[in-house]
Amino acid sequence: MATDEQFDIVNQKEETFRDEPTAAILDEKEWSYLKRFYDMSPRELQIAQLVCCGYTNGDIAGKLNIRSGTVKTHLRSIFGKTRTRNRVSMLVKYIEKVQHIRENNGSTYTVKAVNSHKSGDSEQIQLFE
Repeated sequence: MATDEQFDIVNQKEETFRDEPTAAILDEKEWSYLKRFYDMSPRELQIAQLVCCGYTNGDIAGKLNIRSGTVKTHLRSIFGKTRTRNRVSMLVKYIEKVQHIRENNGSTYTVKAVNSHKSGDSEQIQLFE
């Protein structure tokens, strides 16, 4: 039978193994634009921001003090509004939508999304800085 000390050691290893995501791909002005463009609720916006920073559904649920099922429900709504099916395509769509804002501000980010039907319907996504 496992002791409390053994559980503490396992929990400590998990905490040190997994760092909290810190990437911020879009700024507040861009998020504001996306919120209006896709008619997202404030909670959907929060969840979209956390997803785009790399958080899992469980991480988001813990951070926002909601159930992971609620996160999934919000994600389904976001996917419907953005006409996407997964997190990566949602992020790429967001970046493509804010591209004109970045071009006007002098940023040099570009996104290429290539669907190659000849190579087994694989999707390649490249982000350049």
